[in-house]
Amino acid sequence: MAYPLELLYAQVVKSYRRRRLVAVKHRVVFGTMERVQQVLAVCGWQINTAFVERLNLDIRQRVAAIVDTMLPPVPRNVLSCGRGQVQARSY
Repeated sequence: MAYPLELLYAQVVKSYRRRRLVAVKHRVVFGTMERVQQVLAVCGWQINTAFVERLNLDIRQRVAAIVDTMLPPVPRNVLSCGRGQVQARSY
């Protein structure tokens, strides 16, 4: 599959040891490191994960809003515990 020459794609690879971040490496998948840095420098940016994290947050919020409009309301006596539904009873 051929990709356009102007396509730039970079990754941030984080290495962890004992739950602590020990190294961060930048890897260019498409394009060159110089071209990626040149394009990002115009806006004062650098390669990082903030773009993806923000996009993921936006997607989660939008999908949740769409799903909420599509699903019927949950009865008051049903609680969601993340793994299914649990009937709530008062004794």
